[in-house]
Amino acid sequence: MADIGLDADQVHDEIAQLRGQVDRLNEVLGTATGNPIQVTDPLVATDPVNGGPETWHAMTLQNGWANNAPAARYRLVTSPPNSVEVIGDVAAGTLNAQFAAALPSAYWPVTSQTVEVVTVGNTTSATRTPIFTYTTAGVLTFFGLVATVTSVRFHGFVSLDVT
Repeated sequence: MADIGLDADQVHDEIAQLRGQVDRLNEVLGTATGNPIQVTDPLVATDPVNGGPETWHAMTLQNGWANNAPAARYRLVTSPPNSVEVIGDVAAGTLNAQFAAALPSAYWPVTSQTVEVVTVGNTTSATRTPIFTYTTAGVLTFFGLVATVTSVRFHGFVSLDVT
């Protein structure tokens, strides 16, 4: 990143000044046209279900999977573009029904993708690296787990538009 000769406080002040200018522009345009412009933070995605800034959403776990800390959750992010970030630590549920959660359709990718996971309690499969698959129906399913796994930790990004 290029050095612009400002310390952190000066950068914060510059950003505050720019936001003030945008607010004033909004007032002027809103008064003149009756339609104020909407300026959003480019670093925060817009919630595709509820509008407004995106926040973390809790996953609804199924098949005996339960939350440890941090709880399983997801959010849309702007970087990488048009991606969902998923994170969590979950207590192992029914391993022969490894389907653990499903996300709302606004968070479904156009192609299924996989993310490696960390497991605790006799941690690895003899034949496969533990992963979760995130399907085109928003289903999160774990694979490559052994029967003695007690919890699964994951953190990854899933592109919604990669083909």
